[in-house]
Amino acid sequence: MGSLAVTSKLAHRGIQCDFLCKRCEMAEETINHALFECTHSQKIWELSDIPTAIGSFPLTSEFSNLDYLYWRLPSNLDGGEKTFSYAWILWFIWKDRNKKVFKGLQSEPRDILNHALSEKLMWEEAQLDPIETSSTTETLERPVQSIRCRIDGSWKNSDPTMGIGWWCFQGNDQTILLGAKCLRRYPSPLHSEMEALIWAMKNILSRGIDCQVFESDCSELVSMIHSPDEWPAFSNLLDEFGFLRLSFPFFSLSLISHLCNVQADCLARSSRLLFSEVTFVNSTPPNWATNQGITFDNSNLQTMLSSN
Repeated sequence: MGSLAVTSKLAHRGIQCDFLCKRCEMAEETINHALFECTHSQKIWELSDIPTAIGSFPLTSEFSNLDYLYWRLPSNLDGGEKTFSYAWILWFIWKDRNKKVFKGLQSEPRDILNHALSEKLMWEEAQLDPIETSSTTETLERPVQSIRCRIDGSWKNSDPTMGIGWWCFQGNDQTILLGAKCLRRYPSPLHSEMEALIWAMKNILSRGIDCQVFESDCSELVSMIHSPDEWPAFSNLLDEFGFLRLSFPFFSLSLISHLCNVQADCLARSSRLLFSEVTFVNSTPPNWATNQGITFDNSNLQTMLSSN
């Protein structure tokens, strides 16, 4: 902790530099200020599930704050799971600080927190064997599926609307059907991801497409589908998902990288920027989609529809 290259440490080592914090420009950048006292950092801690209160956390000493995080958090905090999220939050606060210092860029506190918790979940999932959800008994053999559907949501706190998108395809890039929708902003980014999954399932069922494999780059969504009882705030959406899932002989939701999800991401982001409620479902992307360099090959559409 003492080796973090904040400006006060650099000045102490004889390096000429500006003492002020580059994010808030209101105080000298000490280690404690950068991680806990800067207004930008404080907002991140306030948005997290870690209790903050005057006189208990955060304090004016990084050692007192670390003592609180390591030893004094309530033992029943979210079943004990999120008592370790502070390590990821600290790391992403520091990464955002460096991005501001070296690139002049700064993310929103909510985005920093979501990124930290998402990376935490991905790391935890990487330690486990892959889990596949299925609505059938384990004695049934799961058929090989060449048709997949990738989903994504685009949510920004400063925008009144959000975008959701999904891309149903065969092979690597043969489009069967895709959807893009702009709708009023829901409470969180995870709500947009869940809404994208539900909307994709509805369209696939209504058109009789034999797709039972879904993919998302949102680790929180995958975790929620695997352990729905741990997400009571999403009970209404999970109930709707559970009802739709009964119509799928088999169902799986897998985690993929963001780089593999560019088509659904393109549809979701471009929809959000419309700022008016629009719904689009077709075999080719809408002309307002910002899909430069992203391919939506629909050459296999007629063959697939005729086989259904």
